[in-house]
Amino acid sequence: MEKTVSDANIMETLNAAHILYVYEEKQHYLNNIIGFLRTGIEKGDHMLMIENQSVYREIEGQFLCSLSQQQRECVHFIDNHSFYEFCNTSGTSNVWEHFKEILSPVFDSQKGVHTWAHMEWASLGQDAIDGIKHLEDVAGEVASKNGALSVCAYSASDVSASFQNNLMRTHKYLMTDKEIVLSPMYRCSR
Repeated sequence: MEKTVSDANIMETLNAAHILYVYEEKQHYLNNIIGFLRTGIEKGDHMLMIENQSVYREIEGQFLCSLSQQQRECVHFIDNHSFYEFCNTSGTSNVWEHFKEILSPVFDSQKGVHTWAHMEWASLGQDAIDGIKHLEDVAGEVASKNGALSVCAYSASDVSASFQNNLMRTHKYLMTDKEIVLSPMYRCSR
């Protein structure tokens, strides 16, 4: 049986994991993010979504509207275009500080934290690739140090083979629309 991130046992098993999700189908993407959110909320954890407004509205209509007020308070949304634009224009030294600032209230709550980041970097141009590599390093470090499950999602149509290979080296797990496996190219840098 194929596993997806929406399976509760995946989140139980993968604590402090940094997952690369290269998706092809939008509906699978939506199903996976909703399953990810549902499982985390059921565990009482905080869920940070760095996502675009359009996808957020779809998730809100399909899932978030069914949550209690208390459960909704555990879901935190950041517009991904604004976040990545900040990262692209502020230099790599500020990315870590910005990320810590965003997450500090959540980490201070003593609950588990899981992040889902939709990486739509194509509109930022090729110059953003170094910044994204640094951001991925930060995300991996945050996941490791804080016991967070961190999913970094990229559209397969936006990612070149060479860039995907680089991403697979920094993510312990590789996820597709229908399965999750150990990344065959993962290199632990810590």
